[in-house]
Amino acid sequence: MSAAESPSPLTSARADVFDGAVADFALAYAGQTRADHAALTAAIGDGRIDARAGA
Repeated sequence: MSAAESPSPLTSARADVFDGAVADFALAYAGQTRADHAALTAAIGDGRIDARAGA
């Protein structure tokens, strides 16, 4: 890649910020998914939600 084709430091910094934001979102989403699943299985376990496997 020539110097004319390489990204500017500003572009690279923005990409790093974006990558970090996407990673932060993914981790938060995964944590929320785990919490939601725990709440769902607890509700099934104590009878608040009726569920059948494979339905």
